[in-house]
Amino acid sequence: MYAPTLYPSLRYRDAAAAIDFLTTAFGFERQLVHESEDGTIGHAELSHGPSILMLGTDRDDVYGGRAGQGWMYVAVD
Repeated sequence: MYAPTLYPSLRYRDAAAAIDFLTTAFGFERQLVHESEDGTIGHAELSHGPSILMLGTDRDDVYGGRAGQGWMYVAVD
């Protein structure tokens, strides 16, 4: 098994519902879910084989609202 080098990160209007959908529909497994007191997801990591998908609830911050958009983290030596 190898370590992933690409980490997509997505924001959803309802990240909790997205986690339920991704685990049920595609077999992702919850690795880490940080839920805030208000029920929003600050950060979550789901795995699928050796791959990791990061996601969280959309919020208006330094990046602005980004629901439906995302980022890609690339790990290098």
